[in-house]
Amino acid sequence: MTKLNFLVNESFDAGKDIVQKQGDFGVTSELCFPANDKEPFRIKLNVRLQPSAESSVPYSLALEIIGYFEQKFEGTKEEIVRCSYIQGSGTLYEVAREIVRATTSQSPFPPMGMPSISFDMPKFELPKQTVPAGKTANAARL
Repeated sequence: MTKLNFLVNESFDAGKDIVQKQGDFGVTSELCFPANDKEPFRIKLNVRLQPSAESSVPYSLALEIIGYFEQKFEGTKEEIVRCSYIQGSGTLYEVAREIVRATTSQSPFPPMGMPSISFDMPKFELPKQTVPAGKTANAARL
């Protein structure tokens, strides 16, 4: 985990329902694939809950996790990148869910459960540039 910002909304009224507006919660994932297939690829996952003024939510948070994964898939480069992105992002998201649950369970309000989500990768083109050994190239930035 590279970043965790967590705030309890002290003005939250526990006697009222939680009201979360669309756009309050967001998840982004970025894949950085190495030029050399023998090196691990990196996924950076960001989760944020930033309630709008109309929302009534007990927490706001920002979480960033970076994970390194070995690539064990077979197929075309595009298939390998897509599988790596989907499975790596999903793995990190499950870790994020547990971090958020554990962190919010230490507050005066009930723990926050994050929804289950599925990751998919839109069509993209692999980078055309050559990358020196030891460096990485962004294959997809979502």
